[in-house]
Amino acid sequence: MRMDVEITLEEAFSGVRKRITVPKFERCDACHGTGAKEGKVVTCPDCGGAGQMRRTQSRGFAQFVSVGPCTRCRGTGRAPGTSCPECDGRGVNQRTSQIDLEIPKGVDTGSRLRIAGAGEIGPPGTPPGDLYVVIDVRDHPLFRRDGADLLMEAEMSYPTAALGGEIEISSLDGTAKVKVPPATQPDAVFRLKGRGMPVRGDLRGDLYVRLKLKVPDKLSSEEKNLLKRLAELEGHQANGPFSKLKKKR
Repeated sequence: MRMDVEITLEEAFSGVRKRITVPKFERCDACHGTGAKEGKVVTCPDCGGAGQMRRTQSRGFAQFVSVGPCTRCRGTGRAPGTSCPECDGRGVNQRTSQIDLEIPKGVDTGSRLRIAGAGEIGPPGTPPGDLYVVIDVRDHPLFRRDGADLLMEAEMSYPTAALGGEIEISSLDGTAKVKVPPATQPDAVFRLKGRGMPVRGDLRGDLYVRLKLKVPDKLSSEEKNLLKRLAELEGHQANGPFSKLKKKR
């Protein structure tokens, strides 16, 4: 059997325990899987206990003979004398079971977890099959995953970009600080080693932070005056004593 389970990126980061409900067919307790009332079976009247049926087809002057399992007794040679009222002679009933699933940290979309013996029942005398749980990690609004690495975007102000400084960001295991050197350009990417997803043991991927320039929606009078003064300074520098030399070149 296969089941799909969706988890969050935070749950994939730390690992999580999930209780899942599994619908499956189980052997009928009343007839012990025989399909017969009180478990009383008789020789199959269709195949005479052989468990196989011989079928002959005529096509013109030729005859084709095929041998296959008996559909009534499913090849066992034994059939219910009277059908079990609990399962209508099928020998199985559909039930649901609760399974506590331990999802390890670091799983990614497509990871498969195998639970032995939790699948559907097999033919008489054989053990049940296995259950495979396929993990689907939900998209995160802040982080984008690339294997064990995480990618995110953060904002920096113009003074921080020009003068340098430090900005605080959120990570999956708390907060982290990014040191911004002077004259940092927009879309610069910084790597925080070991702040990504778990790989194995204590090993983790990296966190990559792309910095965007934050432009304020509203400015105070003082901020406007300072920006105007900065614009004037840049204008003077553009028309300074070296501007003629630059034009000649």
